[in-house]
Amino acid sequence: MFDTTTGEDVFVSVFELLKKYDLPLEKLSSVATDGAPSMTGKNKGFVERLQKKANENVEHKFHRTHCIIHQEVLCTKVINMAHVIRPVKQMVNFIRSRGMNQRQFSMFLNGLESEYSYSGLPYFTEVRWLSCSTVLERFWNLRDAIQIFLESKEQDVSVLSDPMWLQDLSFMVDITKHLSNLNLKLQGKNQIITAINDHVKAFKCKLDLFKTQLQNEDLTHFPACMTFQDFQYLENDFALFTSPFSIDAVNVPTRIQMELIEIQNDSNLKNKFNEIGVPDFYNFVPI
Repeated sequence: MFDTTTGEDVFVSVFELLKKYDLPLEKLSSVATDGAPSMTGKNKGFVERLQKKANENVEHKFHRTHCIIHQEVLCTKVINMAHVIRPVKQMVNFIRSRGMNQRQFSMFLNGLESEYSYSGLPYFTEVRWLSCSTVLERFWNLRDAIQIFLESKEQDVSVLSDPMWLQDLSFMVDITKHLSNLNLKLQGKNQIITAINDHVKAFKCKLDLFKTQLQNEDLTHFPACMTFQDFQYLENDFALFTSPFSIDAVNVPTRIQMELIEIQNDSNLKNKFNEIGVPDFYNFVPI
């Protein structure tokens, strides 16, 4: 269609197609739309117009459904992560939209012997929202290189040093990957509605599983988020490093408990720690 797309326009085009292929309306079982007013309007919408045509000779009712893939895309809007998407889009498009930047970035990756030297960064677009899964995953894998490169261009990349923002980014990488996998299962030829419905039901069950696991800090199905779980496991070691005189010896590995007690009861070392702090303090700790 190259002109207007009112409900009547769509109906005329579709009905002409039905006549061309000799497809009788009485055999129509259902119609799926994107929910636009021109499609679902009560008086002049395409579906209503089609229903009136189907009832001209004998009453024939068909199912009216909202496109399941479109419903999925709408559901993703519930994930309020604009504060993650916006900076990623700006950084990616800064590199991709300028030929010189893109070539320089590719050369930079080549110098790092990166596996993405030739493929680089995909272009970010919001037209196909779920396709941003590929962009987010690539951005995540190249985040250190992107930070160095953009800093050399005097770009503001402070978010890449913000652990809370990076944590949200890692979640987006993982959840959009799951959504993208579902999206692929809902597309393609020879799809039947029962199989599509099964995929959606399965994904709902997966969401329940994800919720339970995340509440229990189980990141099995969120590999990007595991990066931050590694730091969580090291929190006690961090406490030992930054507060050696206040941590309880019971909470450190047994192999260093005796040594820690000796250090904690050494007045000179304690004074030195209070004077210079970490990391210089450890230059005075006996090996």
